[in-house]
Amino acid sequence: MVRDFHSLQKKLTTCRRAVEAEINSFPNYHLPITYAGSNFDIHFVALFSERKDAVPILMLHGWPGSFLEFLPILRLLTNKYTPSSLPYHIVVPSLPGYAYSSPPPLDADFRLEDVCQILDELMVQLGFSSGFAVQGGDIGSKLARVMGGVHPHAKAIHLNFGIMPDPGNIPDSSYDALEKEGIVRAQNFKRMGSAYAVEHATHPSTIGLALSTNPLALLAWIGE
Repeated sequence: MVRDFHSLQKKLTTCRRAVEAEINSFPNYHLPITYAGSNFDIHFVALFSERKDAVPILMLHGWPGSFLEFLPILRLLTNKYTPSSLPYHIVVPSLPGYAYSSPPPLDADFRLEDVCQILDELMVQLGFSSGFAVQGGDIGSKLARVMGGVHPHAKAIHLNFGIMPDPGNIPDSSYDALEKEGIVRAQNFKRMGSAYAVEHATHPSTIGLALSTNPLALLAWIGE
């Protein structure tokens, strides 16, 4: 058992070092941002183009994700383009409270709108005040929707996740077969698959204490 434990520990260390090497193979940055009387240190990974017509894209992760989700696409881009030919500026931040970015304040009602203000300021400080596109999944999709609707700097958004309920005032005959299937799946998810989200929203301290007890607890919760 001792030998097996040391073997597992060695494998985990090797995996950790491999992940660290992959992270460090990309440019990592930190930018201080002051918002609503609080100072935030926002971490982000970025690929900046030398082209004058390069399109800035803000790419947003969700929970239980992180900026690590985007490293494969960044690798594809670095393999395909050079800084002089890259058609995009890619900015991948760690959202406040995730990875290497500052957590939100504990004495304030910190909402999606607040995160969007910080992200908008991040892009403006990076020199993209003339406009940028936003891509988001999970929580990132909610942030992208807010930015697209509220912040004029966000000229376009792309969502790869979106829970949109039936508004209730559209006749059933207006939906095609695929849309009807989507509505049923959304209803099933709300009824059977969203308990974790309700727990996060209503009792975050309780689940936070449970998940911090050991790595298996966190793994089981994420897997579920």
